[in-house]
Amino acid sequence: MKLSTALVALAIILVASVSADAGTWRIKPDGTGDAPTIQAGIDLAAPGDIVLLADGVYEGDGNRNIDYHGKPITVRSESGDPSTCVISVNGAGTGFLFYSGEGAGSVLKEVTIQDGLLTWGGGILCQNSSPSIVGCAFYRNMANAGGAIFCMGSAPTVTGCTFIGNWAQLAGAIFFAGPSPAVSTVTGCTFSENHSDAGGAIHCEGIALTLEKTVIAFGSAEGISCGSGGSAALTCCDVFGNAGGDWVGCIADQNNINGNFSADPMFCRRTYGDVCVNYVSPCAPGYHPYGYDCGVIGSHGVGCDHPTNAFPKTWGAIKAMYK
Repeated sequence: MKLSTALVALAIILVASVSADAGTWRIKPDGTGDAPTIQAGIDLAAPGDIVLLADGVYEGDGNRNIDYHGKPITVRSESGDPSTCVISVNGAGTGFLFYSGEGAGSVLKEVTIQDGLLTWGGGILCQNSSPSIVGCAFYRNMANAGGAIFCMGSAPTVTGCTFIGNWAQLAGAIFFAGPSPAVSTVTGCTFSENHSDAGGAIHCEGIALTLEKTVIAFGSAEGISCGSGGSAALTCCDVFGNAGGDWVGCIADQNNINGNFSADPMFCRRTYGDVCVNYVSPCAPGYHPYGYDCGVIGSHGVGCDHPTNAFPKTWGAIKAMYK
């Protein structure tokens, strides 16, 4: 009986172990994981599964224009560090597609998407879907509208993300358009040196947008613009150094209220894309210029004692990267 009981217990442990691991599909850049590409991993995944990405650079077919197919799954980096897990689109479309009714259970987490090029949404194209985008970074993505993310009829959540050097004619980083429920909540993000003719960081229309604890800085147009039926409500946000104006247009009356302000965020090494802030930055806890208890503002928190004096790239230099 004792041996039989022990065998049964062992069997239960083994089954539990297999079951716990069955929902994780490990993907590697060289194709030697549980599936050869990110798309193949998503295709195999069942609702609730995790597609876990090893560190490295993912390129080529199956690692761009990646479609969730409406599945409530999580795609995330294994390390939790987006700087070491990179989706490099190389100008051949976008990073991810959400257009099959994805909801909050469809999660993209802690990866970098760079060098996307698409008419709408160089990094992510989102239509009539509301995924969760968490802790991701977007670099040098380009589009006619929504350089990094284009959302039409969608209400995604964007949390703890970084947007640097993205470009579009309208909305250098994110374009939101309704009709849709209010977007809840763009929170704890950093936008720096995104470029457009209007909406250096964000443009919204036909939708009510909320932003909290977010930095919007050094864009080539106004920080936020609103089209017909669009509005933006900000709390504990720093909007600073945008060539087209900071607290202007649809957010003109929100400076100096609800913890909002305009001050240099004091990035550590801006020319190198390091948007951690100096320990005495107005975006650091305890240094809010008006004494609000906002905690950390932006995606990176404190990372240095002394920021460098850095100058933004010229518009000509940005365009030259794509010649």
